Amino acid sequence: MTQLATQNPPSALSAEGWSRLPANYAIPSTPPTLDEARAYCARLARTHYENFSVASWFLPSRLRQHFFNVYAYCRISDDLGDEVGDTSASLELLDQWQLELDACYEGTPKHPVFVALKETVREFDIPKHEFSDLLIAFRQDQTIPRFETFNDVLAYCHYSANPVGHLVLYLCGYRDPERQRLSDFTCTALQLANFWQDVTVDYAKGRIYLPLESLRRFNVTEQDIAQNENTPAFRALMKFEVERARDWFRQGLPLIKQVDHELAIDLDLFSRGGMEILNAIEKQDYAVLANRPSISKPRKLALVARAAMGKLLAPRSRTDSTKPVDLQPTLRGKLLTLRPLRQDDFAVLYAVASDPLIWEQHPASDRYKEDVFKIFFQDALQSGGALIAVDSKSGQVIGSSRFHGYDRDKKEVEIGWTFLARSHWGGIYNGEMKQLMLRHAFTFVDRVVFLIGPQNLRSQKAVEKIGGVRVGSRTDAEGRESFVYQITAP
Repeated sequence: MTQLATQNPPSALSAEGWSRLPANYAIPSTPPTLDEARAYCARLARTHYENFSVASWFLPSRLRQHFFNVYAYCRISDDLGDEVGDTSASLELLDQWQLELDACYEGTPKHPVFVALKETVREFDIPKHEFSDLLIAFRQDQTIPRFETFNDVLAYCHYSANPVGHLVLYLCGYRDPERQRLSDFTCTALQLANFWQDVTVDYAKGRIYLPLESLRRFNVTEQDIAQNENTPAFRALMKFEVERARDWFRQGLPLIKQVDHELAIDLDLFSRGGMEILNAIEKQDYAVLANRPSISKPRKLALVARAAMGKLLAPRSRTDSTKPVDLQPTLRGKLLTLRPLRQDDFAVLYAVASDPLIWEQHPASDRYKEDVFKIFFQDALQSGGALIAVDSKSGQVIGSSRFHGYDRDKKEVEIGWTFLARSHWGGIYNGEMKQLMLRHAFTFVDRVVFLIGPQNLRSQKAVEKIGGVRVGSRTDAEGRESFVYQITAP
C-alpha cells in the first residue's frame, strides 16, 4: 500500500482503515505532478458516479476539470466516513484528510486530489471552510446516529449538503449570500430526498435521519423500521416528510433564473431528479422500507433529453428588464479572469497603478500617486461595478475595469476606468477583457458606451480595434469633456 503522508508513522488503526479503501485513496509520500493529479480526479469523477458524467456534459469545458477536482474531494471524503466500517479508524482518516486540506491551503499538499484542488482554490478564491464543513458532517456520521428534531436534520444538512452548492456557485462565478441561500434550499432538499429514499440502507449503517419527533408524532417505532414494516402509520410519516422536502425544492427553484444558462441547465436537471425521487416514493405509496424507490431508466433519459434540448436551444433574448442585473460578475477567458473588486485588493492593484507611464495620456495623469489612487479605488468599490483583472497563467493582478451608469430604459451601460499593467499592453489582453465584458453586458443591454478623453489616443485606438464607433461628445462622471464611443449588440 502507498506510504501515508503523516508527520508520524501511521497507527495500526489508520493503516487498517486505509486498507479497506481503494489503494489509490492513500496519501502518497511524494506529490504527483499537476497533470497526474488532474487525470486522477477526472478518472475518479467519471468512474464513480454516472450522473456526474452526464451532468458534466452540460458544463462549460473550461470548468470541467475544476468540477472533477471538487467532486474527487467530496467522493473520497464521503468514503472515508462511510466505507471504512470502523468509527475510530474513520475519525482518524478524516483527521488525516483535514491535514491534507490544510496543506492544500498552505501550498504543500501530497495527495493528488489536493494537488489538483490547490489550483481550483487559487483560481476561484474558495474559502477553506466550504471544504472543511463537509468533514464535520462525515465526523458527525460516526458519532450522531439519531436526530431529535427536523431542525437538527437541517443543521446536519448545513454541513453535509449545503457546502456542495456553495462550491458549485464559486466555480461558476457567484459568491453572493442570496444565491447561496437559494442553493441551500436545493441542496438540503436533495439530501432529504436521498434520506427518504434510503431509510433501510441508512438503518443498516446504524443511522436514522427521520426526526425522532416525527416518529413519535405518527406513532412509528424504530422496531417498525428494523423489521421493514411499511405500516399505515409509517407511510403517513413518509408522506409528511416527502411534502416537507418538496417545499424545500420549491423554495430553491428561483435560483435557476438567477444564474447563467449553462449552470441553470444543471440546476434544473438535479432539482428535477431530486423531485423525481420524491415522486417515485409517492408512486409506491410511501412504502420505502426494503423497497428502495428509484427513477426508471426512461424517466432518467427524459430528464437528460430535456436538459440537452435546453443546452441546444439556448435563449437568444436579453435578460428580462424587470430582473436585477449583475454588474460585478466573474468572467473568465483564456488570458485573464475578471472578478469583483474587494477592499483587500488595494495593495496589489496600486502596485500596478503606481507606474506613471500608464496614466501619461489620461486626463487624470497624477493617478499613479498613492493618495490620488486611494480616492479612485474607494470610488471603484462604491460604484458596485468594479472588476479586477487577474492573469490566468501567473495569477497576478494586472489591472481593473468597471461597469457604470446602467440605464434600464435606454438599455445602455458604460464600460470604463480601464487600465492594465504595461507588461500586458499590446492589445490581446485588453481585447479579451473588453470582449468578456461586452458579452456579459449584451445579456441585459443593447448598447455599450465608452467615454474617452480627447488626448487619450491610445485608448481611442484600443476601443476602435474592438468595434467602437465615435458618436459624439459628453461630460463624464468627473465633469470632463469626453468622446463617446459606442458598440451595439450583434
